[in-house]
Amino acid sequence: MASPILGSFRRLLFFGQILLVATTQLMGQQVELRGIWMTPRRGDEFWSKQEIAQAMERTREAGFNTVYFLAWSRGWPLWRSEFFQTETGYLTDPRAGDRDILQEAIEEAHARGLDIEAWMEYGFVGWWDGYQLEGYPKGPLFAKHPEWLARRSDGSDEFISGHVGTFYWMAHSQPAVQRFLVELHTEIARKYEVEGIELDRIRYPRLDCGYDSVTVSMYRASHQGAHPPAPDDSAWMRWRADRLLEFHKAAFASIKRERPGIIVSNAPGHYSTGAGYSAYEDYLQDWKGWIRGGSVDAVQVQMYVAPEEFRDVVRSMMRGIRVEDRFRLFAGLVVKPSEKLFSREQIRELISISRGAGLDGYAFWFYNDIRDNGLLPFFRDEIHKMKAVSPFRSADFKKP
Repeated sequence: MASPILGSFRRLLFFGQILLVATTQLMGQQVELRGIWMTPRRGDEFWSKQEIAQAMERTREAGFNTVYFLAWSRGWPLWRSEFFQTETGYLTDPRAGDRDILQEAIEEAHARGLDIEAWMEYGFVGWWDGYQLEGYPKGPLFAKHPEWLARRSDGSDEFISGHVGTFYWMAHSQPAVQRFLVELHTEIARKYEVEGIELDRIRYPRLDCGYDSVTVSMYRASHQGAHPPAPDDSAWMRWRADRLLEFHKAAFASIKRERPGIIVSNAPGHYSTGAGYSAYEDYLQDWKGWIRGGSVDAVQVQMYVAPEEFRDVVRSMMRGIRVEDRFRLFAGLVVKPSEKLFSREQIRELISISRGAGLDGYAFWFYNDIRDNGLLPFFRDEIHKMKAVSPFRSADFKKP
């Protein structure tokens, strides 16, 4: 009869062998975020459920593992939002009819082993003038809450955005606006089995913003009755940026209370090659402060530049980030920054620089550009030969 000590040793050896095999298998699995932003539109119409399924299949075949799927667009939720209905009378974008586009995307992504985050692309933007809805020149949200409109120092509420038209923004500092957006994000965590929620446009459209009557009253109450100064006044800039810090902290806490295992990410921008902090200096978006304050799990930092500039932009982006927080940083890349498509060699170089900087992955803007320019096979055959899982895959999330 074997001694109890020998029996215990054998059992320990057995479990040790299992652990060794499991560890070896885990080490053999590449861990890297390979994200892609996806907008389910064809002009002003939405993709069909079959087109969403096809996009998810092609994304899987191309070796991506995470989809940032458009969920908050042009002032509309692309899910069936009871909360939005209480504010506006609408459950979702009228052009979606009875569909729940976010739920369709979740089902198609999970059927293919893809992680999916609900991408709240429009952030504080409440309406876009390219969307025409009879009786609502600025959308149903601002029809009910006209006091929520963000304003410039001259009192105007229109913010031109390059070639895409005019945006109407919600006033960032107003407590009622912040509560609305926090609940909108939290509703997704409560109702939908997404791996994450990605916040976006948590910034001002420009420095000349924040002069709505409610924000002015808030500022005056905390500054002995003084009116907000010029848009580029440093203290006034900091005051407004701090309101965004408060919002991000509140959104993060609310989402995590609803589902602790969910990922809360953001897609800020960074375009400095030196010591500058362009997100803050131009848009009051202190995303490095979000990281320091612990109110974001991951940032896919938009750095839509060519390789020759990207190396310096990455260094600048990492400046001021604690070593223990660098795992939260990912590169936001692009294949077509303007009218000119990057070459395959340039795309390879962007990824190489990202990996060389120690970043644990990247996300590409965006699916349509990659698809329409015939780059899906390139990613499948040359970039993503070995499959990889996301480093932020939620441990408590159960795939169907």
